[in-house]
Amino acid sequence: MLNFKVSGGVLYHARIFDRWGKMIIDFGGDTEYSWDGNNSSGEQVDDGTYFYLLQVKMVNGEIKDVQGTVNVFR
Repeated sequence: MLNFKVSGGVLYHARIFDRWGKMIIDFGGDTEYSWDGNNSSGEQVDDGTYFYLLQVKMVNGEIKDVQGTVNVFR
């Protein structure tokens, strides 16, 4: 399980993409931001590298995009 936690702001949108740029899951509007390795249909994704894009509202009201990668293997 991958949990997204933010210090100094509030996470309000998270998306995960495969290596070809296809969106796997979109957490917009949810109150919990964690990923269990499943796509939006509830199926397990293949092993590999995935990219996340987070949108964070900082304490001062500024919106920041935070991105990174996560590797999935079972």
